[in-house]
Amino acid sequence: MAERDKPERASSENPKDSDDAATLTAGRTLSAAPVHTELGPGVRPTDFSLPAGANLGDYHILRPLGKGGMGEVYEAGHIPSGRRVALKVLSQALRTAEDRERFLQEGKLAAQVNHPNCVYVYGAEEIQGRPAISMELVPGGTLKDMLKEKGSLPPEKAVDLTIQVVKGLEAMQSAGVLHRDIKPSNAFVDAEGNAKIGDFGLSISTLARAEGDAFASGTFAGTPAFASPEQILGEELDVRSDIYSVGATLYCLLTGRPPFDEADLRKLVARILETTPDSPRNIRESVPRGLAEVVMRCLEKPRSARFSDYRGLRRALRPFGSAAMKPADPAVRVSAAILDLAVLAGLFLLAGSALHALRPFKSGIIFYLGGLLFLLYFTVLEGLAGTTAGKAVRKIRVVGPEKDTPGILRSLLRSVIFFTVVIVLGRLAEVRLAGLLSAVNAQGTETLIAYLAYPTLAGLLFVTARRRNGFAGIGDLASRTRVVVAPPAEDKSVERVPEPVALPAGKRTIGPYTVVEGLRADPGDELLLGYDERLKRRLWIRVRPPGAAPLPESRRDISRPGRLRWINGMRSSETSWDAYEAPRGAPFLGSVARRHSWILVRAWLRELVEEIMVGLDERSLPSLFGLDRIWVSVNGRLKILDFTAPGLDAKLELSEPARTTGDPESLKELRGVLKQVALVALEGVRPGIDDARRGVPGIPLPLQARKFVALMGGEEGPGLGEVSGRIKGWIDRPDDTSKFRLKRLTSVALCLSFVAWVDLLGLLPRAESWRSLATWSIALGYLGILASVSAIVNRGGFVLNALNIAVVRSDGSPVSRTRAFLRSFIAWSPMIFLGLLPSLWNGSWILDPLAAEKVGGLAFPLWPSMGLVAVSLAGAVWSVITPERGPQDRIAATCLVPK
Repeated sequence: MAERDKPERASSENPKDSDDAATLTAGRTLSAAPVHTELGPGVRPTDFSLPAGANLGDYHILRPLGKGGMGEVYEAGHIPSGRRVALKVLSQALRTAEDRERFLQEGKLAAQVNHPNCVYVYGAEEIQGRPAISMELVPGGTLKDMLKEKGSLPPEKAVDLTIQVVKGLEAMQSAGVLHRDIKPSNAFVDAEGNAKIGDFGLSISTLARAEGDAFASGTFAGTPAFASPEQILGEELDVRSDIYSVGATLYCLLTGRPPFDEADLRKLVARILETTPDSPRNIRESVPRGLAEVVMRCLEKPRSARFSDYRGLRRALRPFGSAAMKPADPAVRVSAAILDLAVLAGLFLLAGSALHALRPFKSGIIFYLGGLLFLLYFTVLEGLAGTTAGKAVRKIRVVGPEKDTPGILRSLLRSVIFFTVVIVLGRLAEVRLAGLLSAVNAQGTETLIAYLAYPTLAGLLFVTARRRNGFAGIGDLASRTRVVVAPPAEDKSVERVPEPVALPAGKRTIGPYTVVEGLRADPGDELLLGYDERLKRRLWIRVRPPGAAPLPESRRDISRPGRLRWINGMRSSETSWDAYEAPRGAPFLGSVARRHSWILVRAWLRELVEEIMVGLDERSLPSLFGLDRIWVSVNGRLKILDFTAPGLDAKLELSEPARTTGDPESLKELRGVLKQVALVALEGVRPGIDDARRGVPGIPLPLQARKFVALMGGEEGPGLGEVSGRIKGWIDRPDDTSKFRLKRLTSVALCLSFVAWVDLLGLLPRAESWRSLATWSIALGYLGILASVSAIVNRGGFVLNALNIAVVRSDGSPVSRTRAFLRSFIAWSPMIFLGLLPSLWNGSWILDPLAAEKVGGLAFPLWPSMGLVAVSLAGAVWSVITPERGPQDRIAATCLVPK
């Protein structure tokens, strides 16, 4: 048997963990641990039907946690497994068949949802004639408990918790479940401070409303203070009703009380149906105006006026959360500003040419038209959308003091300050400096020296920039705005309801589960597909030899997305098995036949590194870890398995897995596995011929990916903490490779727009025709030469660097300056020859457009010039269609990759 298939050891067989599990199984150490949930006002422990210390079937009651309309909730210990759970038991007063079915329907619906922000259901069963549902025990209490303890929450904290609740509800909606009872007491807080939506007692299926729907239209069920008007009226509900309840919950978190707070039920219902609540900003001034508007939109009476789905609500809330205000790096701001100025130049060229064609005007008017276009561009785009073309490319945005879009007035102030200081004063300095230089007979240098005033004045606007104030310039401080990194991309899709499982004719059962089929059978280690008929849920059942060591408590209680949830298990002299969730998806090695983007792969690597770090710390990792023990869920997340992934091709030749003992040698092995994960996913190959074990990748990869591969190599590599920090830094500076073609199109357009700036800054001689073809061709030639020279300086050119695009050799290795110059010269050669053509056509090798204007202009070769332009445009189109390898890259043996 290969080493990777040997029974687990190390963390799974810790003697102390085994002893603890044995005593827990015997039911002797099931003591209550701290749980913050308190009984509601007027509810006493004596009001519950089960006293602390009693046993209900396999459950040992530790203490009561709460009481609702349908059931009582206890903290209990599951004696066979030793796990502490929240056990919800049907109230004794509700004993009809309808009550029992409705109660168990809650467990069935909740079991359809598997999401980090939803309370997980382990099982549903009847114990001594009483239906019961065992659920994840969330130790941090509820949001209602948090409000009692701390009062109203800071806006950022309230938004963060609400977004987490919304993510859980979105997962429920995807699974076809409508909650119908969202309120602070039904949102629980785990040990890490994350919110989980729970209590599915009033939930209904939106996929099959007729199934067990005891709360039909025309009857009300819920908590009035947090219920929508249509829910109170007993109308048919949809997701917008739950969005109303989310808004009411957020209102309560921000102000400490619900939108309507009346002791008299009739008055409360009347106010909900007829009046508009006070804005949370009127109650608490620290609530941002934009956030208050989001809350009030959720609370609109007509459901059509609310957000139509959770995605729209999350987008509206994100700017007010704690993760939305990371200051933009100054270098990114500079590159975004240059991109915006290039776009403005192109717009001005088009507008100015059109206006001049209609009615010729003096060149002095050009300055005023350009100023007006400048102010309109920045004021409107930043004021209404919070971003401009350049900022959108660099993924940054402008926010006001309340983290929303700054508005027209603040944006206008920002634009006026920049325009006045940089453009107006720069123009005055240019004229003055040009005059002084002309007086000392320095013709030919005055223009270049004069225009140094513009970047100098722009730099003076940022003398106030400090890291502690978010790199705020004078314009930022005066307008009370900041430039921040745009919020990260939204989470991937959530898991949907699994398809029904066809059960075999001859039933084989393991514990409470039915065996559907065998997935893998190794000596002493069998993997089966099981099915929970009561909850309609698939499971993986791992059968071990009788007497095998039980899983440690640290492994049983894991609820992180990076690991499988352990649901149930048994250890005895006759049988040993563990049941895990069976997420939809595929083995990692079965999903990498094609290349994956670095954006996805680096997110995978971060998930793996963080899970490995936590697992090593708490000793919950499987003893062996390799590529064959990674699962890709349908929502795009990776999960580390405790066993070889089902569905793997048995013919795959796999390298030896890494040990997880935590010693230096095992850490080196773990780095090797992470390196294999990166190379296999990025190259889109299957391992087996040492493809994934090469020292360097065999194809061009983003520079971050090459850095990661280099980081993992060598005998003395970095610790996992440093690796995690590096990956996090890369993720915080995103560069979406899925938009690479758009970036190449942008780079081509920017190169052409720079010609307009050459003219706008006065570097072209003025002809009577204002724009002579000969003058433009010479300008393009100048630009081509400058671009080729800039490629030597930064190995690619300014535009590509501004767009975070790097030039590498065709095998992915770094490019030399000579090769970078060759690539750029090939790309610009049609324009360079176009610039030389007028002088060559007129018998002169000297480009002297000033002299040419004095003698009446140059004769211009139209058809040869049009041919060169056609070649250049064809190359540009080719570069956009195949952004990684345009014609210049194929000739120079280079390739473009994201940085």
